[in-house]
Amino acid sequence: MKKELHVWFGINMPRWSRLDGDVIESYYGLCRVLNNKGQYREGDVIIHTRNIIFANSRMIDKYGFRLFIHPSIGDMFEITFGKCANTSREIGPHHDILKLLLSGEFDTDECQVITEDF
Repeated sequence: MKKELHVWFGINMPRWSRLDGDVIESYYGLCRVLNNKGQYREGDVIIHTRNIIFANSRMIDKYGFRLFIHPSIGDMFEITFGKCANTSREIGPHHDILKLLLSGEFDTDECQVITEDF
């Protein structure tokens, strides 16, 4: 079963994303995807959301989702435990991924150049 969580920053999700999976905006919505035992309903679970609170290590560690970030500037990237492509830091379950995202830990060189121009 495929389990993906796509978090969109600062932009509206494209129309195709709504056809590709569930659009979740709250933990209540996530609970409807999970049953009361913390297991997933049958089939693939692909979630698209603008709610950045879902960008946390628990979604990877406890629920087994692949976490994809869609920044307002730059290309989509995946946050993985261990060595992560968009940072020099090794990411672990104890890290607060949301704080790392908001502090710019995962910014690529391309994004830094664009923000320096302003």
